[in-house]
Amino acid sequence: MKKTMITLITLLASELCLAYSLPNGSYHGNGLWNSLTAQGGYQTSAVIDNNRINGHYTLQDGSTLDWNFEMQATSSVFFDVLNHGEKLGTGYCLEKASLCHYEISVGSLKLEESLVQQGNKIYRYGSKDEGRGPIMWQESLDKE
Repeated sequence: MKKTMITLITLLASELCLAYSLPNGSYHGNGLWNSLTAQGGYQTSAVIDNNRINGHYTLQDGSTLDWNFEMQATSSVFFDVLNHGEKLGTGYCLEKASLCHYEISVGSLKLEESLVQQGNKIYRYGSKDEGRGPIMWQESLDKE
């Protein structure tokens, strides 16, 4: 009986792993953004560790922003987006493919982003709206 129970628990735990996981590592690159009234560029870096993503952005004016989140599996393809343990949204990874997409909603912020892994690169693209019109971006990051 104990052996069967251990096997069942192992199967349930493995069910909660994403079918596709982003490759661990440090990445750096550049991004471009566009809104209804302006556009620009920025530098970006990300550290990915077991579907935890710590992102850092240096804008053209020298200011910096950080965006850290965790992709916590809810099934083999779906996940919750967590920041400091708080659920902000949901997403999915295509099964056996290198594409993940998520959406979050916090107050007036509505954000969606896709992450695509190809070789030693990660591409991120998405949009957000905080009630003042959409801002769209695209990023290309190389693995260090």
